[in-house]
Amino acid sequence: MKLLVVSTMVADFIATSVTFIIANSVSGSDPTVLASPVLASLGTSLLALLFLNFGRAYNNDALFINVAGDLLIAWIGVVIVILFLLFITKTSVYFSRLAVVFFFSIGIIWIFLNHLISTIMYNRLRKMGVFARRIIVIGTSKEIRSLKIHVDAFEEVDFEVIEYLTIKADWSPTKLNISKIERLVRSRNASDIREIVIAMDWHAPGFRQLLKKLREYPYSLKLFPSEVVTDSPDFAEVSVFLGRPVLGIEKRPLSTTNLFFKAVEDYVLSLTFLIIGLPLFAAVSLIIRLEGPGPIIFRQSRYGYNGCEFKIFKFRTMVHVVNAVDTAKQATKDDPRITRVGKFLRVTSLDEIPQLLNVLRGEMSLVGPRPHPIAFDKEVQDTIPGYIARQKTKPGITGWAQINGLRGETSDV
Repeated sequence: MKLLVVSTMVADFIATSVTFIIANSVSGSDPTVLASPVLASLGTSLLALLFLNFGRAYNNDALFINVAGDLLIAWIGVVIVILFLLFITKTSVYFSRLAVVFFFSIGIIWIFLNHLISTIMYNRLRKMGVFARRIIVIGTSKEIRSLKIHVDAFEEVDFEVIEYLTIKADWSPTKLNISKIERLVRSRNASDIREIVIAMDWHAPGFRQLLKKLREYPYSLKLFPSEVVTDSPDFAEVSVFLGRPVLGIEKRPLSTTNLFFKAVEDYVLSLTFLIIGLPLFAAVSLIIRLEGPGPIIFRQSRYGYNGCEFKIFKFRTMVHVVNAVDTAKQATKDDPRITRVGKFLRVTSLDEIPQLLNVLRGEMSLVGPRPHPIAFDKEVQDTIPGYIARQKTKPGITGWAQINGLRGETSDV
């Protein structure tokens, strides 16, 4: 699905660029007005992608032709912005009305064709099972048997059940083996699983405990009720699964499209920052080396997306201790372990620069919840409700807490 979305975006980008260049060259417009028609066309194409994305043209169902109205509105917005830019730069007189009409009409037709072709390709690939969602079903044997009957009754389904995890009918909070569920979801690549479907009595003892645990994982969570739901809570999203209503009570933090844009942003900006800051990187490294013995880069294990362990990189700001045990003892104000250079690096947050490498390795994001030492995570995860939910997304170099001035030592939990 992601590849099809990206392909459609590339096709829309090409359509906008080519249409802009042709409209500028063959419709009587003055070609010398623009310093670089190619750069202008690329800027127009990026503007078009931005409007189409805001118009939900690349979000799941919005990819298809049934959102032709949204595509048209987004394209009108693009043309209006271009006309406004021409007006404020006093260059509108150099572009004929024919050029504007040509760009608008040919551009929207081309984009409609792109999305129509995408629709046809999607339908064919869906029938082949290419876009099948991989799901886990958790429930009692009775409800799972009922669900399997519905699965068999449908000739075409857009999902694949990779595991049926059966819970005994007399299950209870004390008998439920949460660790077995955790091992199951942890043992598979996070990208392989899209949803967890719960098929059991909603009033069963321990049901809330199960929901609380499953909501910590970065997957969509849905309930398969034994009875038709006629009155659902406001926070729940009702959808159809095998002809029966299900309540979606938790969504993935970011859609596929937003994940793509965030990943592109992370890679482009982190690489740019690294290149621009290379002299600073070298200078800080040299100062740390001159101050005393020990490694320049400090490495420590942290939990990342879906609880995957990784090594975080920082400039070393403390006195190096040979064969030191990796502990979670937090730095405090006037901590004697912090070096003179380290104190400056911490105050200016320059010690975080090496984490741009973690971003390029795909372990972190520029913005996200800050990762804590593993020992600290284990200490507070049972104290703070929903703490592990922070692992639903990649940890960041900076986050909400840092932006709001909440940084440094955590004296109490």
